[in-house]
Amino acid sequence: MLSSYLKIAVAVLLRRKFMTFVNLFGAALTLTTLVVAVAVLDGFVSPSGAQHRQAHILVVRSVLFTRSAGGYIRIANPGLPFYERYIQALETPDRTSYASDFKPATAYIDGRKLTPAIRRTDAAYWDILDFTVLDGRTISTDDVEQGRFVAVVNEATARAFFSGKPAVGERITLDSETYEVIGIVANEPETSRLAYADVWVPFTAGLSTAARETWFGDGLAMLYVDDPAKRGVVQEEYQRLLERFEYTPNPNLIDTAASAAESAFDMVANDVIGRTPTAPQSWTESRAGSFVAAAVAVALLFMALPAINMANLNLARILERAPEIGLRKAAGAGKPVLVGQFVFESIVLAAAGGVVAFVAAPLLLGILNATLFSYGALRIDASVLLAGLGLIIVFGALSGAYPAFRMSALEPAAALRGGRHA
Repeated sequence: MLSSYLKIAVAVLLRRKFMTFVNLFGAALTLTTLVVAVAVLDGFVSPSGAQHRQAHILVVRSVLFTRSAGGYIRIANPGLPFYERYIQALETPDRTSYASDFKPATAYIDGRKLTPAIRRTDAAYWDILDFTVLDGRTISTDDVEQGRFVAVVNEATARAFFSGKPAVGERITLDSETYEVIGIVANEPETSRLAYADVWVPFTAGLSTAARETWFGDGLAMLYVDDPAKRGVVQEEYQRLLERFEYTPNPNLIDTAASAAESAFDMVANDVIGRTPTAPQSWTESRAGSFVAAAVAVALLFMALPAINMANLNLARILERAPEIGLRKAAGAGKPVLVGQFVFESIVLAAAGGVVAFVAAPLLLGILNATLFSYGALRIDASVLLAGLGLIIVFGALSGAYPAFRMSALEPAAALRGGRHA
């Protein structure tokens, strides 16, 4: 039956080539945009490279510090004292790590100003993430404990500073601080939010006493579990520990801390949906459900207009087939059979648009990789492919459902007369 439907669908689409082209263009443009959007989201949620073990990692990026009596609110990244008391003290993670977020540094090479992204890390950072080491080694526990001025650089930075010459053992100067290069790793894309940087140094190198003692830092913490099923247990322990929060420098100033250990999807959802500074509960609950609902709503709205246009064009095309419909109904074809055929034809058209989308999307992703994201690695992988196939089916069904039900409801006599008053 499907082969017969496919032959009929192809014949019908070739009958009115211009109308088919208009439909195909709208479907291809809509699906290309959606596939690119899904690929970008996938790049943040399921990054490849060093962050490929993302399912094992939770992240604490920010904390809401408040006084329960009111009058004080501060939002900050966790500083070292907070990390040591409320993250490193956790028993359920298998490993924890403290690192800074990346930020630009300044360097000058042969009169050229460079602004490589620098990140400060501990040694556990290199155990949790799985970097490809091209030469030398990564930052060790001893490097951190001694506060050594050593650096790991990525391949692009090694090339920019040393023009292809061996970099390990050489020195680089960033923000007036000089570091010895001890290792080179593969470039990590900017969409890998935990792994991305150009240069990594021990967080203790040049660390001032004030920076060592501040609770309001620029750091982030990673909590790693060997079994991803344990992530919920880790999150629960973290919340229980925060219930006993004490700001030791001045308990009268701050007595409450709200924060969450986030998955990669939670990180994206919380960034998009946002949190309410005056509502601590919004800092402990995942926004993933709200984000999914909003994403589905936006996708459906985005597909609605082209789907409506396609529905009108499909209805006009189907009206021309009213005598055929009348004959089929007179011969005993039921409503479900006719609806299924017309929706299938619409899905075939959407699938043709999907083929165009899967050809065009990699080209657009290549442009984004080259222009928008440093070391971009956006791609069409299995999850994006499955999402795209789902979008094709939904788009085809949306654009074909109304014309199918409209024409399947025709009485045989009316259909044989042309069906203009259906």
